[in-house]
Amino acid sequence: MKFIDDVRGAFHHYSTIALTAASGLQGAWVSIPDEIRAGLPVAVGQAVSWIIFVIVVTGLFGKFVKQPDVAP
Repeated sequence: MKFIDDVRGAFHHYSTIALTAASGLQGAWVSIPDEIRAGLPVAVGQAVSWIIFVIVVTGLFGKFVKQPDVAP
């Protein structure tokens, strides 16, 4: 396994930003106590799941997009 040429600049890649956002949103959702989540409409939980899915798919496509060079 080899790393990309600019490992230090990886956090400037669209895919890394999207996957970090998806992880943060999912972590925030899981950290909400079950009692509070149970009081929310079911549509809210479904919306969070779809939003995370869209962010992850966007990150996948971001892997194939030519991105501007970022100086470390």
